Amino acid sequence: MKGQSAAFGPLGLMNNIEGTGEELGAIYVDMGTTNTRAWLMRGSEVVARANKPAGVADTARDGSPARIYDALREVITLVRTRANDNLDDCVPSCVAAAGMMPEMHLWPEVGAAL
Repeated sequence: MKGQSAAFGPLGLMNNIEGTGEELGAIYVDMGTTNTRAWLMRGSEVVARANKPAGVADTARDGSPARIYDALREVITLVRTRANDNLDDCVPSCVAAAGMMPEMHLWPEVGAAL
């Protein structure tokens, strides 16, 4: 859905602002101390979910962010693959992240998974 604009409605759901009423897909990522989770959603429907046991504590322990970058790539890839395996045509238009996410200027190497 490249080129489409999105807006959040009264319930926080992402909708196409061109007025078609279509609920857009989005990947939501939450990284914590020990886990990284992702959900592919269409409006309020969870299409696919994934979890990896890697978080910011691993960065401190390893002295490198490599493990959490790998976890981010893996959960994003997993939710997209699981949606395809379920024959769901949900295509994410964006990624929203929360929690203890690493510096955003380092995200381009994670973006290759999209």
